[in-house]
Amino acid sequence: GARRRSWLIGGVQQGVDGTVRAMEEGAAEMDAGTAAAAEAAAALTAILGSVDEVKQQIDEIASGSEQLKGSSTEMLGVVGELKDIAGSSAESVTNIASIAQENAAGSEQVSAAAEEMTAQVDQVSAAAVDLGRMSDELSTEVSAFRLDDGESAASRVVELNVTTEADEEESEAA
Repeated sequence: GARRRSWLIGGVQQGVDGTVRAMEEGAAEMDAGTAAAAEAAAALTAILGSVDEVKQQIDEIASGSEQLKGSSTEMLGVVGELKDIAGSSAESVTNIASIAQENAAGSEQVSAAAEEMTAQVDQVSAAAVDLGRMSDELSTEVSAFRLDDGESAASRVVELNVTTEADEEESEAA
C-alpha cells in the first residue's frame, strides 16, 4: 500500500504538474493570441481609417473631375464663341475692304469727272478769251464806220447790245 499510494500520489502530482504547465502554456498562448488579436484589431482599424481617407480622396478627385469637365465644357463654349467672333471679324474686314475698294473706285470716278470739268472750264475760259479778243477786233473795225448822224457805228452797237440784254432779262422775268 504505501508504495502504491506514494506512486499514485506521485502520478497525481505529475499529472497536476503537467496540467498546471499545460494551463500556464495555454494561458501564455492565450495572452499571445489576445495580443495578436488586439494587434489585428488595431491593424484593421488603421486599414478602415485608410480606406475612409482613400474614399474621401476619390470623392474629391471625382468632384474635381466634374469641375474640370464643367470647365472644359465652358472653355469649349468660349472657344466656339471666339471662333464665331473671329469669323465675324474676318467677314467684317472683308466687307470693309470691299467698301474701301468701292470708295476708291468712286473717288477715281469723282477725280476723273473733276478733271473733265476742269478741262471744260479751261475750254470755256479759252473760248471767252477768244470771244473777248474777237469782240475787241470787231469793235475796232466797226469804229471805223460812221453813221449818217456822225455817230460811230461802234457806239450804236453797244447801245443795241445793252437794249437787247435788258429786253432778254424782262422776258425771262415774265
